[in-house]
Amino acid sequence: MRVLRLGPACFALAVVLATAGCDVVGPSDKDKQDVVKQAATACNDLNDRLAKIVRPIELAETAIFYEQVAGYIDTTLEKLDAFDPPDADLPDWNEFYGGVRQQRDLIREAADAALDGRQKKVNEAERELGLIHARTGLAADKYGIEAECIKLPT
Repeated sequence: MRVLRLGPACFALAVVLATAGCDVVGPSDKDKQDVVKQAATACNDLNDRLAKIVRPIELAETAIFYEQVAGYIDTTLEKLDAFDPPDADLPDWNEFYGGVRQQRDLIREAADAALDGRQKKVNEAERELGLIHARTGLAADKYGIEAECIKLPT
């Protein structure tokens, strides 16, 4: 029986062919750093826009204020949707992204309540918004995003 001997070059070629198409190395830290930087920029851009809005005192004007804020958040969510975080980071990213989306939804609820003249519902939505904002901030920190997202004017 004849034994076939492979030299080192043939062995290396066999390994390359066997792993071709496989994600052997995995996503790089640079990918995550890019997403973190882009997310921070998107959040800072949002906060710059929000800082230019005057928070109203009257309930009737609150609906307009919150609708404007929700529109700005929609634009930010569109930007965040375009990012492609590494698969290994998806749970942390989704926690952050989901928090931003929840805040937008609550802001819309507050706008609807203000439009209907329901001050108590606006107050409840604002309290819940504060809790979700805090959780979203923790998720951002956990992911490495060093920017507060949705910094509402006081």
